[in-house]
Amino acid sequence: MREVIRQVQSARKQADLNIDDRITLVLHASSPELQKAIDDHKDIIKTETLAMHLSVAQEPKSDTSKPVRVAGAELFITLSQA
Repeated sequence: MREVIRQVQSARKQADLNIDDRITLVLHASSPELQKAIDDHKDIIKTETLAMHLSVAQEPKSDTSKPVRVAGAELFITLSQA
């Protein structure tokens, strides 16, 4: 969970968003274990990243996101200012 939050915060910075900007967040995990961790901690991830909406994609949005590594698995992060 902490690594997911860290990666989302890094993606926010790369997108030139302010620290207090609210976002819409879409995550796609390549492993069932990472997906379960995201599902189990969805509320904390939303709170810590200031996500107004957090959804889980069945397929990565490869045109708008890039993969990062979390616990040895790929995580695709797509975010936009809410």
